[in-house]
Amino acid sequence: MSKRSKKIHKTVFTTLLVGSSLFVGSAIGDIVYRIKQSIDNTAQVEPYLRAHKNEIEKEVERKFSIALEGVALTFTDNLYSPMRYDPNQDVIIVGKNKWYAFLKRSNSFDPFKTVFTQSTLVGTYIHELGHDYFYQIRKHLLSQGKIAPDKYMGYSILKVTIREGIADYFAVESGENRAGFFNAKEIDTVEKIYAQEKRYEYGRRIVKPILDQLGAEQGITQILLQPEITEPELFRPALFQQRILRSYNH
Repeated sequence: MSKRSKKIHKTVFTTLLVGSSLFVGSAIGDIVYRIKQSIDNTAQVEPYLRAHKNEIEKEVERKFSIALEGVALTFTDNLYSPMRYDPNQDVIIVGKNKWYAFLKRSNSFDPFKTVFTQSTLVGTYIHELGHDYFYQIRKHLLSQGKIAPDKYMGYSILKVTIREGIADYFAVESGENRAGFFNAKEIDTVEKIYAQEKRYEYGRRIVKPILDQLGAEQGITQILLQPEITEPELFRPALFQQRILRSYNH
């Protein structure tokens, strides 16, 4: 390796380390940074999440001024994704088989890959906490007879985009991205939303102005109380955002 190449490599690696240190300004950032420094093999995923579950949840409550009612955490060796929230059982399930393979692939000296993948553990958990909080509010509104049983339930792209957008809002606004996060380009067809799971980022773009302005609790409440997003609104998010915000102000 030439002296110039070595200097560039050293500069990039140092920048990443310094960037990581600067990132720890928030408490959630501190947790992420400790995980980056502590996870040196895949077998530490389960004990680390178990040890820091309550700490992460308290910081999410503080960050978004919300009260979580508590969610169970379980681990399995047979899951199709690294982590998912099950609203029927009110439990976040961690697929050890997926996480272990995911982290193992990143166990290299590539600083970009290592920093990104190890930090996604907390971000993904916060994403699932976002799902839990959405269903928590939905359950209360349903018990009060304020919404229909099928409100934002099911797997139509309209419903899923809003649910995933809310969950990703929690992860991104906490300073972390969920596993597999990327920047989506403008969407103009349903097929593009399905492609490469763009519903996460695109959904977050739709709900962000609402949750930023009203706060997480009131923003989600208003989204649930008003008619569901329509296909024209899906492709022109400002229409949906204005409708929800207008309903709250009136």
